[in-house]
Amino acid sequence: MKAPRLLFLVGMLAACGDNASPCDYTETDDTTNDTMAEMTNLTVSSHQEHVCGAFDGGHPNPALNIVDTDTYQVDIETTGSLLVEITGDDSSVDQLTDIAVQFLTTDAQPKIAAVGHYNPALSGHGAYVTPMMAGTYDMQVILYSSSVLSGSIGYRVRLAPMPDCTTLTSPNYSEASDATNGVISVDYTKDPSFSMIPGDTPEDSGISVDAGHSYMIAGSASATPGTPADQYLDRDTYAFTTDDNTNELAIRLDWPGTPTDLDYIVFEASTLTPVVASNTTSSMESEIAEFGVMPDSTYWLWIGAFNGSTASSYTATVCGQHFFY
Repeated sequence: MKAPRLLFLVGMLAACGDNASPCDYTETDDTTNDTMAEMTNLTVSSHQEHVCGAFDGGHPNPALNIVDTDTYQVDIETTGSLLVEITGDDSSVDQLTDIAVQFLTTDAQPKIAAVGHYNPALSGHGAYVTPMMAGTYDMQVILYSSSVLSGSIGYRVRLAPMPDCTTLTSPNYSEASDATNGVISVDYTKDPSFSMIPGDTPEDSGISVDAGHSYMIAGSASATPGTPADQYLDRDTYAFTTDDNTNELAIRLDWPGTPTDLDYIVFEASTLTPVVASNTTSSMESEIAEFGVMPDSTYWLWIGAFNGSTASSYTATVCGQHFFY
């Protein structure tokens, strides 16, 4: 059985100085907002909104390794997907281990509408994109840690419509070495889920992503089981770099309307560390995610055809962006 969709936010918190964008709402009641949402009166429609707060160690939940939870009620009325980004005070970054931004419905029995976690060691901020039905939600900003928090850690969350990442008409690079470009075996039923495939190497796409520009990689996914046996029939891996101004990416994976389920994962080059995984359990003909990255760095884009897929061509559009406050 395929694992549910994984959303990884990545980021090292960046400073929020006086020259940063102003907050549209600032936390007012840390003592009770772990269970009772603060009413922000903010509506995210065609423009961005900012929520500012701070993690404090006064009311942890040790059973869940939660140091602090701050809850804010917001209205979401975007016509497309919602982009969630978070940044904060870098003077205390060494205290952070795991931060989540999640959205709950306001039903009598709330349900999780979206959630993303990030590792504070992988980029300058956290980001993820999610489809959201229009409505009112309780947004929770959660700091997870087994350690006691000393002092206060400020943060700012930005909510905005997702920037455009339109599929290009022609590729900048096309797959050339299908027999040896698998590189990483992926099986979510095992721990660890990722392992290197001996003898395989990623294809060098020659792409250096510049903020504000888009690039396309084209390839094909086989329906023949490969080696080793895992949850995927075919795996293709491409190396690309970011320039010194690119710290956020959106990647859109598209394929024709066939009974095919393609997924992608972005890894730090030469590691088994996933920066983001987009693996919706469906054959919706498209996968898209947005996430923070490090400038001047090399990444591997891994694309896999999940078991049961038919053979299919695909394109991956890589959209470079520069995140700032």
